[in-house]
Amino acid sequence: MREKQLYKDVNFNISKLSTEMEINSSYISKSIRAKGYPNFNNYLNMHRIECVKRLLNESDIEKVTLMYIYTEAGFSNQSTFNRVFKQMENITPSEYISSLQLH
Repeated sequence: MREKQLYKDVNFNISKLSTEMEINSSYISKSIRAKGYPNFNNYLNMHRIECVKRLLNESDIEKVTLMYIYTEAGFSNQSTFNRVFKQMENITPSEYISSLQLH
């Protein structure tokens, strides 16, 4: 997932991962749960949020848009991105960006 950055595909899902890895999707689901993730979407979103945070840290936020960053990470729209970010980080994307600008 990380190596090929499969999470960047907006339409990426467990059946695409299954095809990519040539492994049964129920086996993938079991493996993801065994690693402590509730489900595939949670696992996928964790990779996407990591990517967003990496891009925010590497980018000059004055020069790139938040839309560029979340679409680059595989999110299709801002409301989904905002909801998932808040769920996983316990702060909003703007609060996260503000905290980066303080450092």
